[in-house]
Amino acid sequence: MERAAHLLRDTELKIAEISGQLGFLAPPHFIKIFKSIMGVLLRSFVISNEQDQAHSRDGLILMLG
Repeated sequence: MERAAHLLRDTELKIAEISGQLGFLAPPHFIKIFKSIMGVLLRSFVISNEQDQAHSRDGLILMLG
């Protein structure tokens, strides 16, 4: 699941693409296993990382501005 977390954080791939790359035949199964192992809903993980990246960009703009 670390690979899944990396792909979700650092790429623009869709969940279906990531689940396929990781060998899951069905995205819903991947989503269920992700929650079981990571302890967080996959969508919550994605949203949290999107917010973290936005805050990082905002901080960089403030530092450069």
